[in-house]
Amino acid sequence: MDLARPSNIERWLLDHASPEPRDSAAALYELMPRQRGGSLPFVDVPYDARREEHWADAARVAD
Repeated sequence: MDLARPSNIERWLLDHASPEPRDSAAALYELMPRQRGGSLPFVDVPYDARREEHWADAARVAD
């Protein structure tokens, strides 16, 4: 984006949704909505071999 001569769309974006510097981890993971209600095995909760859905997710990763 050439800020010296922004297009109409760029001007609108700067006025309404000004960009904020973020590192990639924050942008990709911390601001991303939780999937499956925040109960993803290996991601949000520790793996529990007693739960069938954890086995299913482990199998998807292994495939």
